[in-house]
Amino acid sequence: MRPRTPAFLVVLVLAAYPAAGFTQGVGASSRRDAGSPLSSRVSVGVRAVARFGDYTLGGVGGQLTIRLGPAVSVALFTDHMAGTREGSLRHDHEVGGTLQLRLLRGERWAVFPMIGACANLAVVHAAQSPDATVNDIQFGARAGIGAEVALAGGFSVGAEALALAYLGHRITGWGWRVESSPELSVFGVGQSVLHADYRF
Repeated sequence: MRPRTPAFLVVLVLAAYPAAGFTQGVGASSRRDAGSPLSSRVSVGVRAVARFGDYTLGGVGGQLTIRLGPAVSVALFTDHMAGTREGSLRHDHEVGGTLQLRLLRGERWAVFPMIGACANLAVVHAAQSPDATVNDIQFGARAGIGAEVALAGGFSVGAEALALAYLGHRITGWGWRVESSPELSVFGVGQSVLHADYRF
């Protein structure tokens, strides 16, 4: 039995309507991202960093963020931190990158989980014996959450909270000497970052 042409067309239109609405929603999302202050492909920024754990360090750094897609960005960074512990001076110099998944975002803001990796040069000096110095290259993984808000003129500000796990040698310093553990171990620290960026 052949279906009647008008009834068949009505069913076809009703079936296609949700798909058309979905396509329109995707297009609207793309247009929203295209007009968003956070939609630029590249940004450069400065960072203020604090690290907490078996030692406490603070410092500054820089970052380059590249937007790969509407919800995916990669941030490359370098940080330089220093602090004292038990009479010794420690300074760390780190490079790395994070992958940011900007799934929760508006026109002028974004909240995103992130994962990444880094390499860190840790140097410890005994405060009262300048010749007593130990350094170690550590490799780490990091994960956390970040947020960013767009300001006027292409600028934005953001904050991050991360947990880091390093593979390396533990370094302990005192007033007169510094020691490094002979075996490799994994140890964790926490880190907070505040950054300001200019977007191209």
